[in-house]
Amino acid sequence: MKSSVATFKKHSSAGVDWAAWFLGIGLGLTLALQATTMRKSDISSVYGVVASVSRLAALTGTFFAVVGIFLIARIPWVERGVGHDRLVTWHRKLGPWSLYLIGAHFLFIVVSSAGQDGEMLAVEMWRMMNYEVSFWNCQH
Repeated sequence: MKSSVATFKKHSSAGVDWAAWFLGIGLGLTLALQATTMRKSDISSVYGVVASVSRLAALTGTFFAVVGIFLIARIPWVERGVGHDRLVTWHRKLGPWSLYLIGAHFLFIVVSSAGQDGEMLAVEMWRMMNYEVSFWNCQH
């Protein structure tokens, strides 16, 4: 009679190493988008710096969101190299950071716009949410 002992496949660390390199290069290219599009005016005032930090948070948070979807997508060659359990763990650890960064983007862009317009934060937030065409694309 055959033994019914559970066997676990050990995934190689080479798959983890390749995943780390791939994600590191992707984040580097994402941050390079910010670096290559900056102008002197982006860092010449306090509110310009806040807007630049906002864009940086948006780019990084969006990259983390895309990576999170990729991690949980059950792509066979990725699962074979890294392992589904490890991919789910990475997905769970990366997900909150994506939301934090996208939330920080919203906060920083409101602060930057309010400072540049000389408005209170609540007034600026109301104006952005109700009168900016790009804020709710499906509304206008």
